[in-house]
Amino acid sequence: MQEIREQHRKIYRKAAHHCYAARLTLPEGLLEPFGSDGEVGRPGMVLLNLLQREELTSHMIVVSRIFGGIKLGPGNVSRAFRDAAAEAVAAARME
Repeated sequence: MQEIREQHRKIYRKAAHHCYAARLTLPEGLLEPFGSDGEVGRPGMVLLNLLQREELTSHMIVVSRIFGGIKLGPGNVSRAFRDAAAEAVAAARME
């Protein structure tokens, strides 16, 4: 999982934050790590909630944000991460 996050970080070098969540089924049970990478609010938890709501296991999602000069505040940051992740999940299901 760390390797995936590092690869993502290398690809999107301009991004200031790389928030993630995963739901992984292991022999000892379900593992649900998440992280907000220093971003305001709790976007990592928002991403985990999306994976839970969509009942996705053995999945990981990473959303990166490139600062565009406008401070969004915690609520809008969380919504932006949630919306981006929801669009990615919807697009993946279409394939």
